[in-house]
Amino acid sequence: MKVLTFSAFHHQFHPMQSSLTQRKLGVYWGYEDVNGLFLHVSKKGHKSFRFKFRFEKKEQLLLIIIGAYPEIFLADARERRNDARKLLREGRDPRHSFNRLKLVGNATGTKNFETLAREWHDLRQSHWKPVHAKDVIRSLERDIFPLLGPMPLTEIDEQLLLKFLQKIENRGAIETARRLRQRISSVFVYARAYGVKVGNPAALIDAT
Repeated sequence: MKVLTFSAFHHQFHPMQSSLTQRKLGVYWGYEDVNGLFLHVSKKGHKSFRFKFRFEKKEQLLLIIIGAYPEIFLADARERRNDARKLLREGRDPRHSFNRLKLVGNATGTKNFETLAREWHDLRQSHWKPVHAKDVIRSLERDIFPLLGPMPLTEIDEQLLLKFLQKIENRGAIETARRLRQRISSVFVYARAYGVKVGNPAALIDAT
């Protein structure tokens, strides 16, 4: 079996310059790498990295990338193949992980609060009356974004949020603090639903 090299891969669009032999891999044609990875070439010349593997004693085929060459290169494809092989060693079907990635993306806790709050507001405003939608975004911009807006959700814990809400209550705006806590909680619920691995400190404050 001939392994893909950078030089051969770089010249793959020019068969006369490439040392690779295009071969039939089951029902697919492509350039074969190692450990199940190969560059699939369709009849129309479309190229994409794929990963062939066995799971539960059955041979499966996993499209190892989101997109196709040249959106991703050989080194990245090999890294994703290694991720899939790690899932297999743990007894997990890597197709589920890759399908989830297609659906929700690579969601993490690195987005700041303002970004997620505006996403939540954009999603919900069609369910509200225009006056209420404007009131919600104005309250976020006036009371929350100046302090909490730039922070990632992972940095907003119960202690910080409690102090933040207490300052609002201390100016006599108890009802405002209550509504802000509800809106902050909704943003965390939204973020969790879309894959951000974070707790909901606003819900915990409510419980106390």
